[in-house]
Amino acid sequence: MIDFYFFHIGNDNDLAQMMINSIKFTNKNSKIYQLTDKNTPQIDKVDDCYRFDGNKNNIMKFRMEAYSKTQLNKNRYSLFLDTDMLVLKKLNLMS
Repeated sequence: MIDFYFFHIGNDNDLAQMMINSIKFTNKNSKIYQLTDKNTPQIDKVDDCYRFDGNKNNIMKFRMEAYSKTQLNKNRYSLFLDTDMLVLKKLNLMS
């Protein structure tokens, strides 16, 4: 199984929602986790939303800090995506 993680701040969810829909369509048993600030609403269809404090004026640093603080699920693959990506087919990862 694969866990998908993405970082998103703000109220414009169109790209993130398209990415989530593509994952749900192609990788049905996967989990999807949103990493965000304290104020951004949780996006529909994510399995959980992890909130962090950070400087929104330095978004790249904030994203890396959030990634580094995220607790990953053991015995599962973790994949970090940008919200402008789509997953077009089922991912089969070998251990």
